Amino acid sequence: MTAMWPSPPRHVLVVAAQCAPLGTARRLDGLEHVAHDLHAALSDPAVGGCVPMAEADRRLLLGGHARAEAVRDAVRRATQRAGEAGATLVLALLGHGFVHEGTASLYYMAADTKEDELSGAVAVGQLLTEAIQQAGVNGVIGLIDTCHAGAAPPDTGDMVAGMRQGQLRLALLMAAGTNQTARNLTFSRTLTDLLRKGVKGCGAVIDTAGAKRRLRELILDQDTWGLSFDGNTHATEELWLAHNHWWARWDGFGPVAETELGEAVAAWPPAGPALPRSRSALAELRDTAHTAARTSAPAARVLDVADSLLTAAEAVDLVAGWDTELITTKALRRAAHAQRTAAGAPWPLPRSSGIPLLRDLVEYALLRAPSFTESRTAALCRLLVGIARESGADGNAAAVRQWAEARGVAVDLNDAIRQYHPLPAAEAVRLVVSLHAAPTVGWPDLLDVWLWDGSEHSPHRQIRCESRQNDVERALTDALHWAQPLARERGTVLRGVDVVLPSHLMAAWQPERVRTGPYRLGVHHDVVVRWTGRLHASGGLSHPSVINPIAREQLRTMACHATTAPVDWLTDSQTRHPAALLERLCDGMYQRAVGIDHRPHGLTELLEALLTYAPIVLWPTEEAFPETHRSCLADSWDVLPEAFHDAYRRRWRAGPSAAGCHEPLADVRAAWHDLQWLEFCDLFEQRRTIDDGSP
Repeated sequence: MTAMWPSPPRHVLVVAAQCAPLGTARRLDGLEHVAHDLHAALSDPAVGGCVPMAEADRRLLLGGHARAEAVRDAVRRATQRAGEAGATLVLALLGHGFVHEGTASLYYMAADTKEDELSGAVAVGQLLTEAIQQAGVNGVIGLIDTCHAGAAPPDTGDMVAGMRQGQLRLALLMAAGTNQTARNLTFSRTLTDLLRKGVKGCGAVIDTAGAKRRLRELILDQDTWGLSFDGNTHATEELWLAHNHWWARWDGFGPVAETELGEAVAAWPPAGPALPRSRSALAELRDTAHTAARTSAPAARVLDVADSLLTAAEAVDLVAGWDTELITTKALRRAAHAQRTAAGAPWPLPRSSGIPLLRDLVEYALLRAPSFTESRTAALCRLLVGIARESGADGNAAAVRQWAEARGVAVDLNDAIRQYHPLPAAEAVRLVVSLHAAPTVGWPDLLDVWLWDGSEHSPHRQIRCESRQNDVERALTDALHWAQPLARERGTVLRGVDVVLPSHLMAAWQPERVRTGPYRLGVHHDVVVRWTGRLHASGGLSHPSVINPIAREQLRTMACHATTAPVDWLTDSQTRHPAALLERLCDGMYQRAVGIDHRPHGLTELLEALLTYAPIVLWPTEEAFPETHRSCLADSWDVLPEAFHDAYRRRWRAGPSAAGCHEPLADVRAAWHDLQWLEFCDLFEQRRTIDDGSP
């Protein structure tokens, strides 16, 4: 069985020296206390797995008044013991340091050192060179917390020309640059805290590179430097500083993992009666199953599930450690909604949120999403790329690439990136078809059409037609045919269609069901219904320049504070008295989305009133939308209105026998005005103002 942690032992020597003459250097407050804490963290078997050191050596660890020769002697003895044990030497130097004029070498100041006098100082580079040349030493990790710490590295020529002929390893973390001061032992205090809490994204152990990245994020008033030299061609693992407590942290299994692992373990009795409840136990289960997997299919299944869940834990840590504040529950849900099963349906969205939601999605990607024709990690890579895209975390691409290469799934990542590459362009290009020319009752004889590509002067045309439904639908087909080649010229495929309707057509017509060739419009296009009143001026207090800024603030408020679907529902008793409802609207009672749970007799007039005050209005396709179905909106709110499109398509494909309760989202109609649409309205308003010659 493979050990949970890397096995080579380590020796730790922490030296904390205070210059004796108070006038020669600043006294470091709490030096011995900080050194004691760092040594305890490094020496804790749960952190570093250290081999106990002799009591004589331990007394020197906190040598606040250690003389230079005592420091050198302590390092020599610790190095010899590390060589005898084949261990890694972790050497920490805390206190004062200086760079002698005309040199680029760091000198460590002991109790008998006078500032800028070399005779009582310790040459750090020479000390490190002697340590790494010691026979048997697995490597040396130096932690240098002094001023000018960046001058600590030894001469490369001395390293490669010594007795070991360059077959040695050295890793350094330095608290400050060559010409910088180190303040108040901040480096050692912060490093101690990291060792105790762990570091996101570092895997099972913390190496110096991972520690350096995190230290740079936390220490802003001095530079953390790092150096790594690895010439040992026989080493089987990288130098590591400590076990990573963050990696060992356990958030439990999600429901998919509980089911899959529970079934696998039940079918293979040697796995034991209970599921593992820690990463270490899960890794042990995987390794046990690996031994038996060649001759046992149930063991192979346990191996596959356990290994997938360990990969899932790595992926959760990877995303949780990204340098972004934009990874939200909404971003995770939208990234998941963009994924598709082998049958083309979106993934089922769990009801969890935050990190548990991330865990649930990653577990689904590894255990349920892969098809028979792709690798196990292909769906996971698509999910990671989707999360980066939805959260604006593309700056973490290097971290994702590094993880993929370490896992051997770089090809899966390349495929996922290539698959997502055209999507931003597809979202930026939308066909806008406005039927604002319709009279109060009936159909228009003119369609205004734009291909909105985000520019101020998007392509525009007008299509004349007869004032009949069939002719309007043929004109809509003409608009689609006009826009598709323009979208191809922009390097994308047209998918989004915005149909701008007056309230009376909104109440009676479903544009996504219009035949536009061999298919209905909504089969291959995401059709969103918008209200003419937010795009075209009708005068009075409902002018777009008045209501759209308010709608923008309402949308932002809903996005920030909604923990469920932010919808205020109107019942029959409330819509039966239009005048009273209008008064409540004028008083600002409805500042969120508004839903109508039934189809009142005056639906057209009610929509006209509500759309002036609410950016999102919902109403039922049939006679009513019962309260028991509202949970579907809460589960899908972060991926609306896109989830409506999928629900409509699933309902169509299920045929006329499908019961409405099986797809409640398909029973909802929506007029949806999001921030992106309001941007288009603003551009249209600016253009109209210029065309009208208004100031």
